[in-house]
Amino acid sequence: MNAKVKKSKAALIQAGMELLVRNPDAPLSDIAQHAGVGRATLYRLFASKEELVKAISIHCYQAFDAATEDLASQTHSALEMIRLLYQAVIPKNLELQFLERLGDIGEDDSELMAIRDQQFEDMLELVEYGKKTGEINPDLPSDWLVYVIESLFYPVGMMQDEPRPGSPHYSEAQLVDLAFKTVCQGIAKP
Repeated sequence: MNAKVKKSKAALIQAGMELLVRNPDAPLSDIAQHAGVGRATLYRLFASKEELVKAISIHCYQAFDAATEDLASQTHSALEMIRLLYQAVIPKNLELQFLERLGDIGEDDSELMAIRDQQFEDMLELVEYGKKTGEINPDLPSDWLVYVIESLFYPVGMMQDEPRPGSPHYSEAQLVDLAFKTVCQGIAKP
């Protein structure tokens, strides 16, 4: 793939993410215009909206993998790895929103499901490691804990993009701390 095609493809993926997060029914012509490429280029690279959505989804999952690939080399603590996970992924808010708002995309796509399953297994391994080292409560089911850890990305996105009127603005660092404290301490008064 030549450099111009790569640039057009990256621009379409970025534009698609931006527009589809705001409006899942955004037409491909709007995405092409937002990307600064012609509709013919869009259709040459992506034959359908479904193909573009799949490419964006893969991009999102790859962005998470790239951001988190070396967490284990930074610490031997499972809890610190969870904090670093939040620190690495929270800046990927647009990617998080895309996957959250487009819901069940890829449920019938074996490639996307394999990526999701692998990321879940990686998180499960981290939780099991934390139980083994005594950092994580062994009485709580591991799959439950993975869902709890991952579920906190949703309120982070809401706090960044759709805060309630009168709510304070939180920096990414503050949101990392809030998510991490919620995982580690729960919501009960200490």
